[in-house]
Amino acid sequence: AEQVDLLTPDGIRTAIADIEAKTGTDRAGGLTVYPEHVSVEVMVDGDDKRYDSWTYRVGEGARKGIISGTLPSGHRPFRLDDFDWDMIPALLERAHKDLNVMDPTSRYLVARVPSDTFDTPLGVGLYLSDEYGAGGYLDADPSGKVTGLMPAED
Repeated sequence: AEQVDLLTPDGIRTAIADIEAKTGTDRAGGLTVYPEHVSVEVMVDGDDKRYDSWTYRVGEGARKGIISGTLPSGHRPFRLDDFDWDMIPALLERAHKDLNVMDPTSRYLVARVPSDTFDTPLGVGLYLSDEYGAGGYLDADPSGKVTGLMPAED
């Protein structure tokens, strides 16, 4: 099968569009994007606490998972369309340049969920790690402006 990288603007938009089409909502309580699959905690309609897990894989499309749950205290749902996904190539470039992970074997993006508990704003974390477990990450706001860097230690 053709290898489609979902950690790209087109890839993530395709995955999110399919999840939104099947669930009828863009409200989420969690989002993780790997090159191979996208996982979303999709909010139950009309509810700000309960979610169902969904996963999108190339060739399979979006499927509802077996896990349902409740957001941690203080966490607020967000909209998958609140991010400018065109930011991904620049964030990856910056991560490869500044995170001190020479040969990354894993890369993924996680939505930073807004939280009232710590006044955490909506954002993303982009993580790189290598086969020896050395890893680093960067934080960015929904428009792609980098707000923090945690390089791997030498």
